[in-house]
Amino acid sequence: MNPPTKVCPNCQHDLGDAIAAGTSKCPECGRIIDGGGPVSSAKRRFGKLDLLRWLLALDALVLFLLGALFICVPKHVESAFHFQDLPYGVSYVIGLFGCVFATMALGYATAATDPLRHIVWVQVGIARGTLECVLGAVYLANKVVTWQQARLGILVAAFITIAYIVLYPRKTHVIRLVAVKENEASTRNHPTP
Repeated sequence: MNPPTKVCPNCQHDLGDAIAAGTSKCPECGRIIDGGGPVSSAKRRFGKLDLLRWLLALDALVLFLLGALFICVPKHVESAFHFQDLPYGVSYVIGLFGCVFATMALGYATAATDPLRHIVWVQVGIARGTLECVLGAVYLANKVVTWQQARLGILVAAFITIAYIVLYPRKTHVIRLVAVKENEASTRNHPTP
């Protein structure tokens, strides 16, 4: 009878081959393993999934703060982006964007708790960043805005997009997670006597 298979709690990768080979870390996510089992979180190294969690949490924080600023002080936001003498109605539109940012922040914060389960938020981050870069470039090329006005938005959007693409979980990550969850569900529904 084979002993139970150990899986990495970080990415659910089967650690059987890694343990047999004497490897000290999970080949999938890089989490350090010790003596056939993962070591405490104090000793382990951050893996790709941990970095993705931090990026999602940071994105949520930035979006929430921007949303709050857009809602509470739209005139200051206009000044920060070097726009002057705009009609007061523009403040309403900026406030509406603040509502969008603040509520999107809730989605990113939720995704930070389990990026594999909420992978669509990583995809939204990639799409959002790409669209922000393209929009900024088009408006810049058409001289609607100056580089001084568009620079921060384009650079932050480019950074976020590239970071999400680099940290995006591979398909094998998601497949393993689904298999483990299905196994847990079937064990709960049909316990062995």
